Parts: sequence; structure tokens; C-alpha cells
Amino acid sequence: MKHSGIVFAKLFCFCLLTSVGSAQLLLTEDFDYPAGDSLKLHDWVMTGSSSSHSFVNPLSVTAPGLEYPGYRGSGVGNAVSLAPTGQDVCRYFTLPVTAGSVYAFMMVRVLAARTSGDYFIHLISGAATSSAFAPKLSVKSSDGRLAFGISKRASAGAAVYTAFDYGIDTTYLVVLKYKFNPETASDDQVSLFVFGAASFPDSEPSTPTVGPLVEASGADVDSIFLCGLRQGSTSSAPSVVVDGIRIAATWESALPIQISSFGGVFDDAGTVTLTWTTQSEIDNYGFEVQRSDNPTEGFVAVSPLIPGHNTTVEPQTYTFVEHAVPPGRWFYRLKSISLDQSVCYSGIIEVSNVSGVGQQRGPGREFALLQNYPNPFNPSTTIKYTVAGGGDQGSGVSDVKITVYDVLGRDVAVLVNERKPAGTHEVSFDAGGLSSGVYLYRLTAGPFTATKQMVLAK
Repeated sequence: MKHSGIVFAKLFCFCLLTSVGSAQLLLTEDFDYPAGDSLKLHDWVMTGSSSSHSFVNPLSVTAPGLEYPGYRGSGVGNAVSLAPTGQDVCRYFTLPVTAGSVYAFMMVRVLAARTSGDYFIHLISGAATSSAFAPKLSVKSSDGRLAFGISKRASAGAAVYTAFDYGIDTTYLVVLKYKFNPETASDDQVSLFVFGAASFPDSEPSTPTVGPLVEASGADVDSIFLCGLRQGSTSSAPSVVVDGIRIAATWESALPIQISSFGGVFDDAGTVTLTWTTQSEIDNYGFEVQRSDNPTEGFVAVSPLIPGHNTTVEPQTYTFVEHAVPPGRWFYRLKSISLDQSVCYSGIIEVSNVSGVGQQRGPGREFALLQNYPNPFNPSTTIKYTVAGGGDQGSGVSDVKITVYDVLGRDVAVLVNERKPAGTHEVSFDAGGLSSGVYLYRLTAGPFTATKQMVLAK
């Protein structure tokens, strides 16, 4: 039997734990409503209702939503756009938090910012009319570059900022953290994490981008109960798009379902066989296979629910067969459904039986990127990878590049950048000149791209 159109990809879906005892998900907001809807129609209420600007520039849903590869809220629904001057709103958590930590995950895209800087998102203690904001996320600009800042209780002018390392009109995954400390009434801590790479660490980095900060002069809040969206003054406020808000009690609430491979085969009988493997699963209710003739829209379900394995750290392999598929180019993706019925989507693969499309891979000779060993490491580790048997244009060799990034997406090393024959290879990475922390390494080989993370622990 002749096979064609086999594609493999490294994919991540971020799925959040929902058990009350260990990883309570307190708020989920993907703005999955019609564009133009007022946020007040969808559980958001005004803050400072007596303010003169409360009815100016009312906050509403805007299209399209933001995308951050692998983040659970990526590409789901629409977004909200914050402008200088106008209505401020907030939304209650399912439960107030009075101890431990609160994490606010979100995608942020800044369209314009002022040199003075101002805050545009904050967590709130008490009721919607409260002015006890902690923490507050700010942004400012200089020479076309952005710096994000965080403050505990004081004004945006007192915020502590990153360097101007970030770009305008670029989507970042931002995490705010508030940690309750019971010792005194002014020792709670706030931290800020900003991720620019297309991946997200499965454990909290030991060093935040900013923080932890303690403002000794600012009294601690007793609880945190709301997430607020703010449109500040014309002179200082930024123009920002926000999407995919997740409020949770632990960092582990954003642990991923890791789909280590996803491939498809289209045979001459009109049958498509899809296979995918997960490295780990958290609260995974199951998968739905979706297909379209367009890679950007029109996806419909072609499978029943394929049950997941709930929570597991063992690799699991799934197979779905679709019969009587018309000839042509088809695009497939996986819809992952969590136990709380929230969803995320995999990347998209193309499967085709059109002559000349796709490449044939021999058994056991698929592209693959393996986990480095040892991990964590200090200062050296080894990375193994496999090059597919077909190679580029059936030549048996492929252009291979392996690059190491920090969590901000900056290149720190290129380990391989050359043509490699089919088979398994390995390369050593010496991080003696780098600081401890989480790093990402990415393999690009022909149509295949895969990313994994490693931890340097000195």
C-alpha cells in the first residue's frame, strides 16, 4: 500500500488543574463572546462606579483574540482592548484568596505606551468599589521599546520595571504573583514573569523577571477577590490588547498536556490514520479530532470523544482512523477537553494524497527530539535527535538546526546548523557561561519543529 502526506509536529496544550485542595482555578476569561459585546454582559462589573469616566469608552469585546503557541487560551474566542481614558471593570474570582499565593496568567499585546508608564491590570481586595489594588501591572516605552513593571500597592510611578527588552505589537505571556506572608502586616511579596518564547516552563522559575518585591510602607491586603482592567489617563495610559486570563492558586495550574508527536497517513483507499503521543496529561477528559480544507478556519469534528487518561506522567499513544476521505489536501487538529470542560487546541498538520505532497518516512525513522540527559544538569548535558529516512526531497539528508533560548526567547547558543543524514544523532551542550534557570532548545528539520525545556542548576 502506498502512503503519502505524513507530518509530525511538537505541540503543547496548557491545561489547568481544578481541584480545590491543591490547584484551584479561580477565574478563566477567553472573551469567547461576540465582538462588540459589553463586558458588563459577561460577569464583569464597573469599578469606581461614581467616577466621571465610568461610562466613557465602555469596555467591550474586540476581535481577533491573541495567540501564544502552546498556551491554553491561545486562539480561543476574542480579546479586550484597553485605551487611554474610559471605563474600568473587574470580575470576581470563584473564591477569595487569603493565604498562599495568587497567580494571574494572561496574554498581553501592547500597541502603544507612554514614557511615564501606567498600570492597566490589577488584582483587587474586597469589593468592586475597593481601591485596594495588589499587585498592579504597568508598561512604559522608550525609543520604540517596552518595559513591563509591577508594584504592590503604590502608584504606577513607583513600579519596578524590566529593561526595555520587549517589542510593540508583540504578544507576550505575562504572569503576576502575589504571595501572602503572615509574619507582619506589610511583608507580602509581588513578582512578575514575562515570557517571549513560544513555550512555558512547567515549574515556577526560581528567579522572576522582576521581584519578589516588598513595599514596607504599603499595608498588605487581607484577601484578593477580583481581577481588574483599567483605562488610565490620556497622558500616561497605554493601548493594550489582553486575552486568555487565568487566575489560579498555584503555578502548577498551568502544567501542560505535552503532545510529543502528531502524525497522519493518507492511503490509496481513502483512509486517514492519525496517531499522537502525549508525554504527560493533567485532568485530560479526552480529545476530539477536527478537520478542514483550510488551515485557518472551518474546522469540524470528525471523531467522537476519544477518552483521555485524566492525570498521568506516563506516555500515552492514541490512534484515530477516518474512512472515505475525499482525495486532496486536508488539515487536522486536536481539540483537548479538560475535566472542567475548558478546551485547548493542538497545532495543525496537513495530510494529503495529492501526488508529490508530503514525504514518506520509514518505520522507526521519523523526526524526533529527545529530552536532554541529565536534566537538571551542571554544566553539560547531551541532546539526542532523529532525522527521518526520507530526508529533504527524498535525498536521505535534511537541514537540521538546534538552537537554545532563554525564557525571553533570546538565542543563547546554536548547537547544530548543517545537513544531517537519516538516523539518530547527539550533540553536547556546555552551559558553563550561563546562569542557572530554565532554558528551551528547539529542533528544526525540514517540515518538523520540536521544542523542549531543560534546567541548568548550578
